[in-house]
Amino acid sequence: MNISIVGVTYPIRGGISHHTTTLAKELSKKHVVKLFSFNKVYTSIPFLKKFFPGKTEHDKKSKQKIDFSSNNKLSIINPFTWFEIFQKIKYEKSEKVIFQWFHPILTPSYFTLSLLLKIFTKTKIIFECHNVYPHEPTFMDGLLIRIAFLNCNYFIVHSNKDLNDLNKIKKKCIVKKSFIPSNDMFQTKNITKIQAKKKLKITGDIILFFGYIKEYKGLKYLLNAMPKIKNKKTKLLVVGEFYDDIKKYQEIIKKEKLEDRVELKNEYVKNEDVACFFQAADIVVLPYVSATQSGIIQIAYSLNKPVIATNVGGLPEVIDNGKTGYVVKSKSKDSIAKAIDKYYNTKNKKYFEDNIKIYKKKFEWDSLVNAVEDI
Repeated sequence: MNISIVGVTYPIRGGISHHTTTLAKELSKKHVVKLFSFNKVYTSIPFLKKFFPGKTEHDKKSKQKIDFSSNNKLSIINPFTWFEIFQKIKYEKSEKVIFQWFHPILTPSYFTLSLLLKIFTKTKIIFECHNVYPHEPTFMDGLLIRIAFLNCNYFIVHSNKDLNDLNKIKKKCIVKKSFIPSNDMFQTKNITKIQAKKKLKITGDIILFFGYIKEYKGLKYLLNAMPKIKNKKTKLLVVGEFYDDIKKYQEIIKKEKLEDRVELKNEYVKNEDVACFFQAADIVVLPYVSATQSGIIQIAYSLNKPVIATNVGGLPEVIDNGKTGYVVKSKSKDSIAKAIDKYYNTKNKKYFEDNIKIYKKKFEWDSLVNAVEDI
Protein backbone atom coordinates (compact mmCIF):
# COMPACT_ATOMS: atom_id res chain seq x y z
CA MET A 1 0.00 0.00 0.00
CA ASN A 2 1.21 3.54 -0.78
CA ILE A 3 0.82 5.82 2.24
CA SER A 4 1.71 9.49 2.61
CA ILE A 5 2.12 11.27 5.94
CA VAL A 6 1.86 15.04 6.35
CA GLY A 7 3.16 16.59 9.56
CA VAL A 8 6.45 17.46 11.21
CA THR A 9 9.69 15.51 11.33
CA TYR A 10 13.41 16.13 11.85
CA PRO A 11 14.91 18.73 12.05
CA ILE A 12 11.80 19.98 13.85
CA ARG A 13 12.12 18.80 17.42
CA GLY A 14 9.73 17.49 20.05
CA GLY A 15 7.36 14.64 20.77
CA ILE A 16 5.03 15.05 17.79
CA SER A 17 7.99 15.12 15.43
CA HIS A 18 9.38 11.96 17.03
CA HIS A 19 5.95 10.31 16.82
CA THR A 20 5.44 11.19 13.15
CA THR A 21 8.90 9.95 12.23
CA THR A 22 8.50 6.68 14.09
CA LEU A 23 5.05 6.13 12.56
CA ALA A 24 6.64 6.47 9.12
CA LYS A 25 9.31 3.93 10.06
CA GLU A 26 6.79 1.45 11.45
CA LEU A 27 4.45 1.71 8.46
CA SER A 28 7.38 1.38 6.05
CA LYS A 29 8.02 -2.15 7.32
CA LYS A 30 5.00 -3.28 5.30
CA HIS A 31 4.12 -0.36 3.05
CA VAL A 32 5.63 2.29 0.78
CA VAL A 33 5.68 5.47 2.85
CA LYS A 34 6.33 9.07 1.82
CA LEU A 35 6.73 11.72 4.52
CA PHE A 36 6.02 15.40 3.88
CA SER A 37 6.99 17.87 6.58
CA PHE A 38 6.73 21.55 7.37
CA ASN A 39 10.09 23.32 7.44
CA LYS A 40 8.87 25.29 10.45
CA VAL A 41 5.54 25.90 12.16
CA TYR A 42 5.27 28.39 15.03
CA THR A 43 8.11 30.64 13.89
CA SER A 44 6.63 31.10 10.40
CA ILE A 45 4.65 34.18 11.44
CA PRO A 46 5.71 36.60 14.24
CA PHE A 47 2.36 36.52 16.10
CA LEU A 48 2.56 32.71 16.35
CA LYS A 49 5.60 33.06 18.60
CA LYS A 50 3.27 33.34 21.59
CA PHE A 51 2.53 29.64 21.11
CA PHE A 52 6.22 28.85 20.90
CA PRO A 53 8.46 31.20 22.93
CA GLY A 54 11.33 28.70 22.69
CA LYS A 55 14.71 29.52 21.16
CA THR A 56 14.31 27.39 18.03
CA GLU A 57 11.96 24.81 16.52
CA HIS A 58 14.88 22.85 15.11
CA ASP A 59 16.95 20.23 16.90
CA LYS A 60 20.47 21.47 16.24
CA LYS A 61 22.22 19.63 19.08
CA SER A 62 21.16 15.97 19.14
CA LYS A 63 23.69 13.53 17.74
CA GLN A 64 21.08 10.76 17.93
CA LYS A 65 18.82 11.86 15.10
CA ILE A 66 15.28 10.53 14.93
CA ASP A 67 14.66 10.92 11.21
CA PHE A 68 13.15 9.40 8.08
CA SER A 69 13.62 10.32 4.43
CA SER A 70 11.27 13.24 3.90
CA ASN A 71 10.27 16.22 1.79
CA ASN A 72 10.56 19.23 4.12
CA LYS A 73 9.36 21.94 1.73
CA LEU A 74 5.87 22.39 3.17
CA SER A 75 5.23 25.90 4.51
CA ILE A 76 2.50 27.09 6.86
CA ILE A 77 2.21 30.39 4.98
CA ASN A 78 3.13 29.61 1.36
CA PRO A 79 0.18 28.20 -0.64
CA PHE A 80 2.47 27.32 -3.54
CA THR A 81 4.05 24.61 -1.38
CA TRP A 82 0.60 23.17 -0.61
CA PHE A 83 -0.08 22.68 -4.33
CA GLU A 84 3.42 21.31 -4.86
CA ILE A 85 2.96 18.69 -2.12
CA PHE A 86 -0.48 17.81 -3.47
CA GLN A 87 1.04 17.09 -6.88
CA LYS A 88 3.69 14.87 -5.30
CA ILE A 89 1.10 12.92 -3.27
CA LYS A 90 -1.03 12.54 -6.40
CA TYR A 91 2.00 11.35 -8.37
CA GLU A 92 2.77 8.75 -5.69
CA LYS A 93 -0.81 7.43 -6.05
CA SER A 94 -1.14 7.29 -2.29
CA GLU A 95 -4.07 5.20 -1.14
CA LYS A 96 -4.09 6.85 2.27
CA VAL A 97 -2.83 10.23 3.49
CA ILE A 98 -2.37 10.72 7.23
CA PHE A 99 -2.44 14.33 8.44
CA GLN A 100 -0.87 14.89 11.86
CA TRP A 101 -3.23 17.31 13.63
CA PHE A 102 -2.11 19.25 16.70
CA HIS A 103 -3.07 22.94 16.32
CA PRO A 104 -5.55 25.12 14.37
CA ILE A 105 -2.68 27.04 12.75
CA LEU A 106 -2.51 24.03 10.43
CA THR A 107 -6.02 24.73 9.12
CA PRO A 108 -5.25 26.70 5.91
CA SER A 109 -2.68 24.21 4.62
CA TYR A 110 -4.52 21.08 5.74
CA PHE A 111 -7.90 22.25 4.44
CA THR A 112 -6.43 23.11 1.04
CA LEU A 113 -4.46 19.89 0.73
CA SER A 114 -7.35 17.69 1.84
CA LEU A 115 -9.77 19.50 -0.50
CA LEU A 116 -7.49 18.96 -3.49
CA LEU A 117 -7.08 15.30 -2.56
CA LYS A 118 -10.83 14.89 -2.15
CA ILE A 119 -11.60 16.43 -5.55
CA PHE A 120 -8.80 15.02 -7.68
CA THR A 121 -7.93 11.65 -6.13
CA LYS A 122 -9.57 8.63 -4.53
CA THR A 123 -7.21 8.57 -1.57
CA LYS A 124 -8.56 8.10 1.93
CA ILE A 125 -7.92 11.18 4.04
CA ILE A 126 -7.05 10.43 7.68
CA PHE A 127 -6.50 12.93 10.49
CA GLU A 128 -4.48 11.61 13.42
CA CYS A 129 -5.37 13.94 16.30
CA HIS A 130 -2.76 14.45 18.99
CA ASN A 131 -5.30 16.78 20.53
CA VAL A 132 -8.48 17.97 18.83
CA TYR A 133 -8.43 21.33 20.62
CA PRO A 134 -5.17 23.12 21.47
CA HIS A 135 -3.97 23.20 25.07
CA GLU A 136 -4.17 26.99 25.06
CA PRO A 137 -7.53 27.84 23.48
CA THR A 138 -8.52 30.93 21.50
CA PHE A 139 -11.96 32.14 20.42
CA MET A 140 -11.30 31.04 16.81
CA ASP A 141 -10.49 27.39 17.57
CA GLY A 142 -13.93 25.88 17.03
CA LEU A 143 -14.39 27.46 13.60
CA LEU A 144 -10.85 26.67 12.41
CA ILE A 145 -11.06 23.04 13.52
CA ARG A 146 -14.40 22.52 11.79
CA ILE A 147 -12.95 23.94 8.57
CA ALA A 148 -9.82 21.77 8.85
CA PHE A 149 -11.88 18.60 9.35
CA LEU A 150 -14.41 19.38 6.61
CA ASN A 151 -12.92 17.11 3.93
CA CYS A 152 -12.04 14.22 6.21
CA ASN A 153 -14.19 11.25 7.25
CA TYR A 154 -11.51 9.13 8.93
CA PHE A 155 -9.87 9.97 12.26
CA ILE A 156 -7.48 8.42 14.74
CA VAL A 157 -7.55 9.68 18.34
CA HIS A 158 -5.50 8.73 21.37
CA SER A 159 -7.91 9.28 24.27
CA ASN A 160 -11.59 9.35 25.21
CA LYS A 161 -11.25 13.10 25.78
CA ASP A 162 -10.36 13.62 22.13
CA LEU A 163 -13.00 11.13 21.03
CA ASN A 164 -15.67 13.16 22.86
CA ASP A 165 -14.32 16.45 21.50
CA LEU A 166 -14.31 15.08 17.96
CA ASN A 167 -17.88 13.77 18.23
CA LYS A 168 -19.06 17.29 19.08
CA ILE A 169 -17.45 18.68 15.94
CA LYS A 170 -17.81 15.88 13.40
CA LYS A 171 -20.98 13.84 13.71
CA LYS A 172 -20.63 11.40 10.82
CA CYS A 173 -17.15 9.97 10.60
CA ILE A 174 -15.19 6.78 11.20
CA VAL A 175 -12.95 6.99 14.26
CA LYS A 176 -10.27 4.62 15.50
CA LYS A 177 -8.90 5.00 19.01
CA SER A 178 -5.31 3.96 19.61
CA PHE A 179 -3.16 5.01 22.55
CA ILE A 180 0.04 6.97 21.97
CA PRO A 181 2.62 4.20 21.37
CA SER A 182 5.70 3.66 23.49
CA ASN A 183 8.79 5.81 22.99
CA ASP A 184 11.31 2.98 22.69
CA MET A 185 13.71 5.30 20.88
CA PHE A 186 15.04 6.49 24.24
CA GLN A 187 15.69 3.05 25.69
CA THR A 188 19.27 2.41 26.79
CA LYS A 189 21.18 -0.35 28.50
CA ASN A 190 24.33 1.72 28.67
CA ILE A 191 23.58 3.69 31.83
CA THR A 192 22.46 2.59 35.29
CA LYS A 193 20.67 4.69 37.89
CA ILE A 194 23.91 5.15 39.84
CA GLN A 195 25.77 6.22 36.70
CA ALA A 196 22.96 8.57 35.65
CA LYS A 197 22.87 10.30 39.04
CA LYS A 198 26.64 10.61 39.02
CA LYS A 199 26.59 12.13 35.54
CA LEU A 200 23.90 14.62 36.57
CA LYS A 201 25.65 15.29 39.91
CA ILE A 202 22.52 14.65 41.95
CA THR A 203 21.80 12.61 45.07
CA GLY A 204 18.73 11.58 47.04
CA ASP A 205 15.35 10.20 45.99
CA ILE A 206 14.66 11.80 42.63
CA ILE A 207 11.25 12.95 41.39
CA LEU A 208 11.23 13.95 37.71
CA PHE A 209 9.11 16.52 35.91
CA PHE A 210 10.04 16.36 32.22
CA GLY A 211 8.99 18.40 29.19
CA TYR A 212 8.47 22.03 28.30
CA ILE A 213 6.80 24.13 30.98
CA LYS A 214 3.53 25.93 30.34
CA GLU A 215 0.85 26.88 32.84
CA TYR A 216 -1.44 23.95 31.96
CA LYS A 217 1.33 21.53 32.98
CA GLY A 218 0.59 22.42 36.64
CA LEU A 219 4.21 22.54 37.82
CA LYS A 220 3.30 25.02 40.57
CA TYR A 221 1.16 22.37 42.27
CA LEU A 222 4.07 19.95 42.33
CA LEU A 223 6.37 22.63 43.76
CA ASN A 224 3.81 23.46 46.44
CA ALA A 225 3.52 19.75 47.24
CA MET A 226 7.24 19.40 47.99
CA PRO A 227 7.11 20.81 51.58
CA LYS A 228 4.25 18.42 52.38
CA ILE A 229 6.18 15.30 51.38
CA LYS A 230 7.23 13.44 54.53
CA ASN A 231 10.23 11.87 52.84
CA LYS A 232 12.67 14.77 53.07
CA LYS A 233 15.27 12.90 51.01
CA THR A 234 13.19 13.61 47.92
CA LYS A 235 14.50 16.05 45.36
CA LEU A 236 12.61 17.39 42.38
CA LEU A 237 14.34 17.59 39.02
CA VAL A 238 12.50 19.86 36.56
CA VAL A 239 13.83 19.38 33.04
CA GLY A 240 12.56 21.30 30.02
CA GLU A 241 12.36 24.70 28.37
CA PHE A 242 10.23 27.23 30.23
CA TYR A 243 7.56 28.61 27.92
CA ASP A 244 6.00 30.18 31.01
CA ASP A 245 7.63 32.86 33.18
CA ILE A 246 10.37 31.03 35.10
CA LYS A 247 10.43 33.75 37.77
CA LYS A 248 7.09 32.74 39.26
CA TYR A 249 8.39 29.20 39.80
CA GLN A 250 11.62 30.50 41.28
CA GLU A 251 9.53 32.60 43.68
CA ILE A 252 7.68 29.49 44.89
CA ILE A 253 11.01 27.72 45.42
CA LYS A 254 12.32 30.67 47.42
CA LYS A 255 9.10 31.12 49.42
CA GLU A 256 8.94 27.43 50.38
CA LYS A 257 12.73 27.28 51.01
CA LEU A 258 13.20 24.53 48.44
CA GLU A 259 16.53 25.69 47.03
CA ASP A 260 18.25 22.49 48.19
CA ARG A 261 15.43 20.20 47.03
CA VAL A 262 14.52 21.52 43.58
CA GLU A 263 16.72 21.86 40.51
CA LEU A 264 15.50 23.63 37.39
CA LYS A 265 17.14 22.71 34.08
CA ASN A 266 15.76 25.25 31.63
CA GLU A 267 16.82 23.53 28.41
CA TYR A 268 15.68 21.29 25.58
CA VAL A 269 17.27 17.90 26.18
CA LYS A 270 19.24 16.23 23.40
CA ASN A 271 17.80 12.88 22.32
CA GLU A 272 20.83 10.96 23.55
CA ASP A 273 20.50 12.50 27.04
CA VAL A 274 16.78 11.86 27.63
CA ALA A 275 17.28 8.39 29.11
CA CYS A 276 19.83 9.71 31.61
CA PHE A 277 17.24 11.90 33.35
CA PHE A 278 14.65 9.12 33.48
CA GLN A 279 17.18 6.54 34.67
CA ALA A 280 18.22 8.86 37.49
CA ALA A 281 14.62 9.24 38.66
CA ASP A 282 12.57 6.99 40.92
CA ILE A 283 9.23 8.30 39.71
CA VAL A 284 7.87 10.68 37.06
CA VAL A 285 5.16 13.19 37.97
CA LEU A 286 2.68 14.90 35.62
CA PRO A 287 0.66 17.40 37.72
CA TYR A 288 -1.25 18.65 34.68
CA VAL A 289 -4.28 20.93 34.93
CA SER A 290 -5.52 19.85 31.50
CA ALA A 291 -4.43 17.21 29.01
CA THR A 292 -5.55 14.85 26.28
CA GLN A 293 -2.64 12.39 26.41
CA SER A 294 1.11 12.55 26.99
CA GLY A 295 4.17 11.04 25.38
CA ILE A 296 6.05 11.60 28.65
CA ILE A 297 4.22 8.67 30.24
CA GLN A 298 5.32 6.43 27.38
CA ILE A 299 8.96 7.48 27.79
CA ALA A 300 8.68 6.66 31.50
CA TYR A 301 7.15 3.25 30.77
CA SER A 302 9.79 2.46 28.15
CA LEU A 303 12.37 2.80 30.93
CA ASN A 304 10.12 1.03 33.48
CA LYS A 305 9.51 4.12 35.60
CA PRO A 306 6.23 4.53 37.53
CA VAL A 307 4.12 7.62 36.97
CA ILE A 308 2.00 9.91 39.12
CA ALA A 309 -0.48 11.88 37.01
CA THR A 310 -3.60 13.93 37.59
CA ASN A 311 -7.13 12.83 36.72
CA VAL A 312 -7.46 15.03 33.63
CA GLY A 313 -8.05 14.18 29.98
CA GLY A 314 -6.71 10.84 28.86
CA LEU A 315 -3.99 10.49 31.51
CA PRO A 316 -5.96 8.09 33.79
CA GLU A 317 -6.56 5.82 30.76
CA VAL A 318 -2.87 4.90 30.58
CA ILE A 319 -2.16 4.32 34.28
CA ASP A 320 -3.06 1.14 36.13
CA ASN A 321 -3.69 2.87 39.45
CA GLY A 322 -1.59 1.40 42.24
CA LYS A 323 0.31 -0.88 39.86
CA THR A 324 2.09 1.29 37.30
CA GLY A 325 1.72 4.50 39.27
CA TYR A 326 -0.99 6.63 40.83
CA VAL A 327 -3.80 8.86 39.58
CA VAL A 328 -4.32 11.92 41.79
CA LYS A 329 -6.70 14.84 42.00
CA SER A 330 -5.86 17.78 39.75
CA LYS A 331 -4.75 21.08 41.33
CA SER A 332 -4.21 19.32 44.66
CA LYS A 333 -0.80 19.62 46.29
CA ASP A 334 -1.99 17.36 49.12
CA SER A 335 -2.96 14.54 46.73
CA ILE A 336 0.35 14.80 44.92
CA ALA A 337 2.36 14.74 48.15
CA LYS A 338 0.43 11.75 49.52
CA ALA A 339 0.96 9.76 46.32
CA ILE A 340 4.70 10.47 46.35
CA ASP A 341 4.96 9.38 49.98
CA LYS A 342 2.86 6.31 49.23
CA TYR A 343 5.32 5.29 46.53
CA TYR A 344 8.39 5.80 48.70
CA ASN A 345 6.74 3.91 51.58
CA THR A 346 6.28 0.88 49.31
CA LYS A 347 8.85 -1.68 50.35
CA ASN A 348 8.80 -3.66 47.10
CA LYS A 349 9.33 -1.01 44.44
CA LYS A 350 10.17 -3.74 41.93
CA TYR A 351 6.44 -4.46 42.03
CA PHE A 352 5.86 -1.34 39.92
CA GLU A 353 8.64 -2.20 37.50
CA ASP A 354 7.31 -5.73 36.98
CA ASN A 355 3.79 -4.41 36.37
CA ILE A 356 5.01 -1.81 33.89
CA LYS A 357 6.90 -4.44 31.86
CA ILE A 358 3.61 -6.26 31.31
CA TYR A 359 1.30 -3.22 31.06
CA LYS A 360 3.33 -1.33 28.46
CA LYS A 361 2.81 -4.09 25.90
CA LYS A 362 -0.62 -2.57 25.21
CA PHE A 363 1.16 0.51 23.84
CA GLU A 364 3.16 -1.24 21.13
CA TRP A 365 3.20 0.35 17.67
CA ASP A 366 1.25 -2.52 16.09
CA SER A 367 -1.96 -1.07 17.49
CA LEU A 368 -1.58 2.25 15.68
CA VAL A 369 -0.32 0.59 12.49
CA ASN A 370 -3.37 -1.70 12.54
CA ALA A 371 -5.66 1.30 13.02
CA VAL A 372 -4.23 2.89 9.87
CA GLU A 373 -4.51 -0.37 7.93
CA ASP A 374 -8.10 -0.98 9.05
CA ILE A 375 -9.33 2.33 7.65
